[in-house]
Amino acid sequence: CDFGDLMTATEKKSLVHQLTYTYACNLRSEKPCKLFLSGLGGSMGEALRKTNGFQQWIVTKEDRPYIEALGERKQDLVYLTADSENMIETLTSDKVYIIGGIVDRNRHKNLCRNKAEEQGIQTARLPISEHIQLSHSCVLTVNQVAEIILKFRDLGDWDKALRAVIPTRKIVSAENKAKRERRDKFKNKKNNKGKDEAAEDPQKQQENGDGESQGPDQDKNTRGGEAEM
Repeated sequence: CDFGDLMTATEKKSLVHQLTYTYACNLRSEKPCKLFLSGLGGSMGEALRKTNGFQQWIVTKEDRPYIEALGERKQDLVYLTADSENMIETLTSDKVYIIGGIVDRNRHKNLCRNKAEEQGIQTARLPISEHIQLSHSCVLTVNQVAEIILKFRDLGDWDKALRAVIPTRKIVSAENKAKRERRDKFKNKKNNKGKDEAAEDPQKQQENGDGESQGPDQDKNTRGGEAEM
């Protein structure tokens, strides 16, 4: 929760809701994770403490940033970010997986990856594109990332975990994917045909225009039978 200063009041409220969903989902899970909330010394901590029942949450609460609170385990920290080049294949109990606490409508590009690299810790991304095709970006909410992790722990299958959490409307079906590919292929073919015709136009104009010229008495507002607008 270190990004409080980068969010608007509405975005902070949204993050509070996401964290609340995350906590509830963890409680319901067959294999719950040990949750660790860090960076609560700032404005996000204030917002969370105003949430009904937060004081009773069974989680580790830390005012300091995670890099300070877990400094002795720096080699075990893995920052989950869609911008990482490292695909995560499985989850291991000796690692601490970090989910960046921010709602920014994708306004701050590469924020989490850059932060992790500056701190010298590992980054990884969920294997989303390897299993499903989204209609939009692979950026998910905090509670969606947490729930996918919990589902994978329960099911041991990334494909099933992803499909159980990500809304169906955001997943491109095999049928729609095939339609999109056919549409793109048709557009490319049409564009290429237009380029070929454009390349032939000068020759056609030369062949069809030999011996023709605009006379001095011809209407100045017409060219080739077309009105000049």
